Amino acid sequence: MNLGMLFCVDSRCVQLIREGSCVAFLLMALSAEAHEFWLAPSSHTLKKGQTVEVYAMIGHGEEAESLVRRSDHLKSFLVYNGQSSEPLTGRNRRLPTGKYRIMRDGMHVVAYESFPQLNELPADRFNDYLRKEGLDAVLAAEQIKPKTTGTTRELYSRFAKCLVRAGDGEGADKALGFPLEVLAVTDPTRMSEGATMVIQILRDREPMPGLLVKGFALASEEEASAVRTDEDGYARLILHHSGRWMINVVYIEPAEESANAEWQSYWASLTFEVPKMKLTE
Repeated sequence: MNLGMLFCVDSRCVQLIREGSCVAFLLMALSAEAHEFWLAPSSHTLKKGQTVEVYAMIGHGEEAESLVRRSDHLKSFLVYNGQSSEPLTGRNRRLPTGKYRIMRDGMHVVAYESFPQLNELPADRFNDYLRKEGLDAVLAAEQIKPKTTGTTRELYSRFAKCLVRAGDGEGADKALGFPLEVLAVTDPTRMSEGATMVIQILRDREPMPGLLVKGFALASEEEASAVRTDEDGYARLILHHSGRWMINVVYIEPAEESANAEWQSYWASLTFEVPKMKLTE
Protein backbone atom coordinates (compact mmCIF):
# COMPACT_ATOMS: atom_id res chain seq x y z
CA MET A 1 0.00 0.00 0.00
CA ASN A 2 1.30 3.45 -0.86
CA LEU A 3 -0.47 6.63 0.11
CA GLY A 4 2.03 9.19 -0.99
CA MET A 5 5.55 8.02 -0.23
CA LEU A 6 7.95 5.18 -0.93
CA PHE A 7 10.72 5.13 1.64
CA CYS A 8 13.97 3.38 0.61
CA VAL A 9 15.49 2.39 3.95
CA ASP A 10 18.45 0.54 2.43
CA SER A 11 19.71 3.18 -0.02
CA ARG A 12 19.39 6.42 1.95
CA CYS A 13 16.85 7.79 -0.49
CA VAL A 14 13.36 9.13 -0.23
CA GLN A 15 11.15 9.01 -3.32
CA LEU A 16 8.03 11.05 -2.93
CA ILE A 17 4.94 10.29 -4.97
CA ARG A 18 2.54 13.15 -4.45
CA GLU A 19 -1.11 12.25 -4.87
CA GLY A 20 -2.90 15.44 -3.93
CA SER A 21 -3.07 17.74 -0.94
CA CYS A 22 -4.83 15.25 1.36
CA VAL A 23 -2.32 12.43 0.83
CA ALA A 24 -0.98 10.49 3.83
CA PHE A 25 -2.75 12.31 6.66
CA LEU A 26 -5.50 9.66 6.54
CA LEU A 27 -2.85 7.34 7.91
CA MET A 28 -3.35 8.95 11.30
CA ALA A 29 -6.47 6.80 11.59
CA LEU A 30 -4.22 3.75 11.34
CA SER A 31 -1.56 4.99 13.72
CA ALA A 32 -3.32 3.98 16.93
CA GLU A 33 -2.96 0.35 15.84
CA ALA A 34 0.72 0.65 14.87
CA HIS A 35 3.11 0.85 17.78
CA GLU A 36 6.25 1.43 15.71
CA PHE A 37 6.50 5.21 15.34
CA TRP A 38 9.91 6.47 14.22
CA LEU A 39 11.80 9.20 12.45
CA ALA A 40 13.41 8.71 9.04
CA PRO A 41 15.81 11.42 7.87
CA SER A 42 16.54 11.74 4.15
CA SER A 43 20.05 10.66 5.15
CA HIS A 44 21.77 9.83 8.43
CA THR A 45 25.10 11.15 7.10
CA LEU A 46 25.39 14.63 5.62
CA LYS A 47 27.70 17.61 5.32
CA LYS A 48 27.54 21.04 6.88
CA GLY A 49 25.33 23.31 4.78
CA GLN A 50 23.05 20.53 3.55
CA THR A 51 19.34 20.36 4.38
CA VAL A 52 17.91 17.17 5.86
CA GLU A 53 14.24 16.25 5.53
CA VAL A 54 12.75 14.19 8.35
CA TYR A 55 9.68 11.96 8.00
CA ALA A 56 7.54 10.61 10.81
CA MET A 57 6.89 6.95 10.04
CA ILE A 58 4.33 4.36 11.15
CA GLY A 59 5.03 0.63 11.02
CA HIS A 60 8.08 -1.06 9.51
CA GLY A 61 9.03 -3.22 6.55
CA GLU A 62 6.69 -3.08 3.57
CA GLU A 63 3.93 -1.66 5.79
CA ALA A 64 5.91 1.47 6.73
CA GLU A 65 4.11 4.69 5.82
CA SER A 66 4.89 8.37 6.23
CA LEU A 67 2.80 10.85 8.19
CA VAL A 68 2.32 14.46 7.23
CA ARG A 69 2.98 17.20 9.74
CA ARG A 70 0.02 17.63 12.10
CA SER A 71 -0.04 20.73 14.28
CA ASP A 72 -2.71 19.13 16.51
CA HIS A 73 -0.45 16.14 17.14
CA LEU A 74 2.99 17.74 17.27
CA LYS A 75 4.01 19.18 20.64
CA SER A 76 7.65 19.78 19.75
CA PHE A 77 10.02 18.92 16.90
CA LEU A 78 13.60 19.98 17.58
CA VAL A 79 17.16 19.20 16.58
CA TYR A 80 20.07 19.38 19.05
CA ASN A 81 23.47 19.93 17.45
CA GLY A 82 25.65 19.61 20.54
CA GLN A 83 25.62 23.32 21.33
CA SER A 84 22.08 24.56 20.75
CA SER A 85 18.66 23.50 19.53
CA GLU A 86 16.32 24.72 16.82
CA PRO A 87 12.86 23.72 15.59
CA LEU A 88 12.30 21.76 12.41
CA THR A 89 10.18 23.73 9.98
CA GLY A 90 7.38 22.37 7.83
CA ARG A 91 3.90 22.96 6.42
CA ASN A 92 0.86 21.62 8.23
CA ARG A 93 -0.60 18.49 6.58
CA ARG A 94 2.30 18.28 4.15
CA LEU A 95 5.45 16.20 3.70
CA PRO A 96 8.16 16.18 4.86
CA THR A 97 7.14 16.22 8.50
CA GLY A 98 10.02 18.62 9.17
CA LYS A 99 13.36 19.81 7.82
CA TYR A 100 16.41 21.80 8.91
CA ARG A 101 19.77 22.95 7.58
CA ILE A 102 22.93 21.55 9.14
CA MET A 103 25.10 24.41 10.40
CA ARG A 104 27.89 22.53 12.21
CA ASP A 105 29.69 19.20 12.11
CA GLY A 106 29.06 16.47 14.64
CA MET A 107 26.12 14.52 15.99
CA HIS A 108 22.61 15.91 15.56
CA VAL A 109 19.76 14.52 17.67
CA VAL A 110 16.33 15.07 16.15
CA ALA A 111 13.44 14.68 18.62
CA TYR A 112 9.68 14.51 18.07
CA GLU A 113 7.22 14.80 20.97
CA SER A 114 3.47 14.38 20.49
CA PHE A 115 0.49 15.59 22.44
CA PRO A 116 -1.47 12.76 24.13
CA GLN A 117 -3.94 11.13 21.76
CA LEU A 118 -7.00 9.05 22.64
CA ASN A 119 -7.23 5.47 21.43
CA GLU A 120 -10.13 3.05 21.97
CA LEU A 121 -9.75 -0.69 21.48
CA PRO A 122 -11.89 -3.72 22.27
CA ALA A 123 -10.64 -5.16 25.55
CA ASP A 124 -9.30 -8.36 24.02
CA ARG A 125 -7.25 -6.47 21.41
CA PHE A 126 -5.94 -4.09 24.05
CA ASN A 127 -4.79 -7.03 26.16
CA ASP A 128 -3.14 -8.62 23.11
CA TYR A 129 -1.24 -5.38 22.58
CA LEU A 130 -0.02 -5.48 26.19
CA ARG A 131 1.28 -9.01 25.67
CA LYS A 132 2.97 -8.08 22.40
CA GLU A 133 4.83 -5.21 24.05
CA GLY A 134 5.92 -7.33 27.01
CA LEU A 135 3.72 -5.48 29.50
CA ASP A 136 2.78 -8.67 31.31
CA ALA A 137 3.06 -7.03 34.70
CA VAL A 138 0.04 -4.87 33.83
CA LEU A 139 -2.03 -7.94 33.03
CA ALA A 140 -0.97 -9.57 36.30
CA ALA A 141 -1.48 -6.51 38.51
CA GLU A 142 -3.94 -6.91 41.37
CA GLN A 143 -4.76 -3.24 41.98
CA ILE A 144 -6.01 -2.23 38.52
CA LYS A 145 -6.65 -5.01 36.03
CA PRO A 146 -7.35 -4.44 32.33
CA LYS A 147 -10.90 -5.12 31.22
CA THR A 148 -11.82 -8.45 29.66
CA THR A 149 -14.95 -7.16 27.90
CA GLY A 150 -16.14 -3.87 26.44
CA THR A 151 -13.84 -1.08 25.25
CA THR A 152 -10.59 0.17 26.75
CA ARG A 153 -9.67 3.85 26.45
CA GLU A 154 -5.99 4.76 26.35
CA LEU A 155 -4.15 8.07 26.09
CA TYR A 156 -0.89 7.53 24.21
CA SER A 157 2.07 9.85 23.68
CA ARG A 158 5.01 9.37 21.33
CA PHE A 159 8.64 10.33 21.78
CA ALA A 160 10.80 9.59 18.72
CA LYS A 161 14.45 10.44 18.14
CA CYS A 162 16.90 9.91 15.29
CA LEU A 163 20.65 10.41 15.00
CA VAL A 164 22.19 12.32 12.11
CA ARG A 165 25.96 12.77 11.77
CA ALA A 166 27.49 15.68 9.87
CA GLY A 167 31.08 15.42 8.70
CA ASP A 168 33.73 14.05 11.06
CA GLY A 169 32.72 16.05 14.09
CA GLU A 170 32.24 14.44 17.47
CA GLY A 171 29.10 14.27 19.57
CA ALA A 172 26.70 11.81 21.15
CA ASP A 173 23.04 11.13 21.79
CA LYS A 174 21.40 13.44 24.33
CA ALA A 175 19.01 12.70 27.20
CA LEU A 176 16.07 15.06 26.72
CA GLY A 177 13.97 14.31 29.79
CA PHE A 178 10.97 12.84 27.96
CA PRO A 179 8.45 10.75 29.91
CA LEU A 180 9.97 7.78 28.04
CA GLU A 181 13.19 7.86 26.05
CA VAL A 182 15.71 5.61 24.29
CA LEU A 183 19.28 6.83 24.86
CA ALA A 184 22.21 5.50 22.83
CA VAL A 185 25.02 4.93 25.34
CA THR A 186 27.39 3.67 22.64
CA ASP A 187 27.47 5.57 19.35
CA PRO A 188 25.98 3.32 16.64
CA THR A 189 27.21 5.63 13.87
CA ARG A 190 30.77 4.60 14.82
CA MET A 191 30.00 0.87 15.00
CA SER A 192 29.93 -1.92 12.42
CA GLU A 193 27.54 -4.79 11.84
CA GLY A 194 27.84 -7.55 14.43
CA ALA A 195 28.77 -5.14 17.22
CA THR A 196 26.81 -4.86 20.47
CA MET A 197 25.07 -1.57 21.15
CA VAL A 198 24.34 -0.41 24.68
CA ILE A 199 21.20 1.65 25.25
CA GLN A 200 19.43 2.96 28.31
CA ILE A 201 15.69 3.47 28.75
CA LEU A 202 14.83 6.57 30.77
CA ARG A 203 11.61 7.91 32.24
CA ASP A 204 11.95 11.59 33.11
CA ARG A 205 15.74 11.02 33.10
CA GLU A 206 15.46 8.11 35.55
CA PRO A 207 16.40 4.54 34.51
CA MET A 208 13.52 2.15 33.79
CA PRO A 209 14.15 -1.52 34.64
CA GLY A 210 12.27 -4.51 33.25
CA LEU A 211 10.95 -2.98 30.02
CA LEU A 212 10.96 -4.96 26.78
CA VAL A 213 13.18 -3.30 24.17
CA LYS A 214 12.89 -4.26 20.49
CA GLY A 215 15.46 -3.64 17.78
CA PHE A 216 14.59 -3.76 14.07
CA ALA A 217 16.96 -3.75 11.11
CA LEU A 218 14.62 -1.81 8.86
CA ALA A 219 15.80 -3.35 5.58
CA SER A 220 15.70 -6.91 6.92
CA GLU A 221 12.81 -9.37 7.02
CA GLU A 222 14.11 -10.89 10.26
CA GLU A 223 12.08 -10.77 13.46
CA ALA A 224 12.92 -8.03 15.91
CA SER A 225 15.59 -8.64 18.52
CA ALA A 226 14.10 -8.25 22.00
CA VAL A 227 15.68 -7.89 25.43
CA ARG A 228 14.56 -6.49 28.79
CA THR A 229 16.34 -3.66 30.55
CA ASP A 230 18.35 -4.47 33.66
CA GLU A 231 17.92 -2.84 37.06
CA ASP A 232 19.71 0.29 35.81
CA GLY A 233 17.64 0.57 32.66
CA TYR A 234 20.37 -0.74 30.34
CA ALA A 235 19.90 -3.15 27.45
CA ARG A 236 22.33 -4.59 24.91
CA LEU A 237 21.42 -5.38 21.31
CA ILE A 238 23.56 -7.00 18.64
CA LEU A 239 23.45 -5.03 15.40
CA HIS A 240 23.46 -7.96 12.99
CA HIS A 241 23.19 -5.81 9.86
CA SER A 242 24.47 -2.53 8.53
CA GLY A 243 21.95 0.09 7.46
CA ARG A 244 19.05 1.71 9.24
CA TRP A 245 17.88 0.47 12.63
CA MET A 246 14.97 1.31 14.87
CA ILE A 247 14.75 0.64 18.60
CA ASN A 248 11.43 1.03 20.38
CA VAL A 249 9.89 0.52 23.79
CA VAL A 250 6.45 0.99 25.36
CA TYR A 251 5.45 1.77 28.94
CA ILE A 252 1.92 2.02 30.34
CA GLU A 253 0.37 3.06 33.63
CA PRO A 254 -3.13 3.86 34.97
CA ALA A 255 -4.30 7.26 33.77
CA GLU A 256 -4.98 10.09 36.18
CA GLU A 257 -8.51 10.34 37.48
CA SER A 258 -9.09 13.55 35.52
CA ALA A 259 -8.27 11.84 32.21
CA ASN A 260 -11.03 10.51 30.02
CA ALA A 261 -9.26 7.15 29.80
CA GLU A 262 -8.25 4.16 31.90
CA TRP A 263 -4.62 4.03 30.80
CA GLN A 264 -1.76 6.33 29.79
CA SER A 265 0.91 4.86 27.52
CA TYR A 266 4.25 6.16 26.31
CA TRP A 267 5.93 4.96 23.10
CA ALA A 268 9.58 5.82 22.49
CA SER A 269 11.89 5.06 19.57
CA LEU A 270 15.38 5.78 18.31
CA THR A 271 16.56 5.41 14.70
CA PHE A 272 20.11 5.48 13.39
CA GLU A 273 22.31 4.00 10.69
CA VAL A 274 25.09 1.47 11.13
CA PRO A 275 27.83 2.09 8.53
CA LYS A 276 28.60 -0.59 5.98
CA MET A 277 31.86 -2.44 6.54
CA LYS A 278 34.66 -1.24 4.28
CA LEU A 279 36.26 -3.95 2.17
CA THR A 280 40.01 -4.31 2.59
CA GLU A 281 42.31 -5.50 -0.16
